[in-house]
Amino acid sequence: MDPLKALLGTHLFDLVPEPVFALSPEARFLMVNQAAARYLGRPAGEIVGREVGELFPPEQAARQREVIGRVLATGEPFLEERETPIGSETFVFQYAVCRVDDPEGGPLGVLGMVRDVTALVRLERCYAELYERATDALFGVDREGRIRVINREAEALSGYRRDEVESFHFSKVVPPDEARRLRRYFEARVRGEDAPTQYEVRFVRKNGEERWAEVRISRETSSVGAFQASVRDITERKKLEALRREFLQLVGHDIKTPLTVIQGFAGALRSGVYGELPEPQRQCIEQILDASRRVGSMVERFLLAERLAQEGAWEAKAGPVAPVFEAVVRALAPAARDRGIRLEIESLVPSDARVADAEGFRHLVENLVSNAVKFTPAGGRVEARLEAREGGIDLVVSDTGRGIPAQDRERLFERFFRASNAGGTAGSGLGLHIVKLLVDRAGGRLEVESEEGRGTTFRVWLPGAPR
Repeated sequence: MDPLKALLGTHLFDLVPEPVFALSPEARFLMVNQAAARYLGRPAGEIVGREVGELFPPEQAARQREVIGRVLATGEPFLEERETPIGSETFVFQYAVCRVDDPEGGPLGVLGMVRDVTALVRLERCYAELYERATDALFGVDREGRIRVINREAEALSGYRRDEVESFHFSKVVPPDEARRLRRYFEARVRGEDAPTQYEVRFVRKNGEERWAEVRISRETSSVGAFQASVRDITERKKLEALRREFLQLVGHDIKTPLTVIQGFAGALRSGVYGELPEPQRQCIEQILDASRRVGSMVERFLLAERLAQEGAWEAKAGPVAPVFEAVVRALAPAARDRGIRLEIESLVPSDARVADAEGFRHLVENLVSNAVKFTPAGGRVEARLEAREGGIDLVVSDTGRGIPAQDRERLFERFFRASNAGGTAGSGLGLHIVKLLVDRAGGRLEVESEEGRGTTFRVWLPGAPR
């Protein structure tokens, strides 16, 4: 038996699903498996013993002899992808050839394998086309932080041509302070540690212009790079956010000052400082005071929502929950009584139970309970209960009000959203949005159960703070 045949073994040879060939140094077929026979369209008996020139066109046979000679001479494996027209279609085959040596290290021949990679190549081309046509700027970054590939949106965003930016370290396209922060994140991701996958960062275009971007990082498994960065220019959004903050601060100041004056003089008129008023005038004064309080409350909520949404604008201070809970609910009791609503309160937490943000907890209770009172009709009931659970505190606020329509529940905590059955009830649509911001900021949980026409229950769990 030929030494190469003996070394390979015919049974194992036939188990390989891809076409496999064993050839002598003279480019004669020594063995082929069943898949190779199908690939060549001949029985194995008509292939074995023949030289490649007997089975392939002259140009192709010459190429095969050249490859066999190179692999035998160098010992280096050969790998090539080649497009082959078959009928009306073009297929892509991957050819691999390696040398097979005897126990003393002398070459016995070569082993070749053919794989049909048409589907894989088509998939990669489709991916490359999608990558290029993506509406976001995409950067493929290797494990050393070098940019390896970008798409045309990335060219437009950065101002660099791809041949200029590819092989850049990402730190070259961001300011030094951002580079230090990003380097920490990136190194943590490379080590497999937890690190932000989405953040906002300043970057510098080729012309020196500094802009803002929102970056999303995902681990990349293809040849593009170790990580994939999807980058979106948010400079205009940042400008609008800055203008909005300035506007809210300006409005807050310019509205609160005259409101204070209005409330002061209206209160003085009501108290009789300037003489007793007839009943119609007293009612007018009460309406002025009520309207100014509502406007003042709306402005406070606008400013509170803005502070909560702004990174670093809200300072949390730990404090006890029971006194805050009881004080807030009792302060809302007169409003509930005036509307003919029974307000029940139950506190079951230890007196020294604390949360990390006592002021935030106050706003949370105030918004949930006042909301329940507002949307509960006369004769209804609102319950507010506080109890200890799972190393934290549970706040449960239930009412027998109008409930929340099922189609509105997904949007319930959006800024300015009001349920479709809110009707003419006054409100800004910010109360529940503020509740959600506070719960998320505290690392808590928020659940809602509601049935239209029967009432709503909000359950909030907040982690406790050290006592």
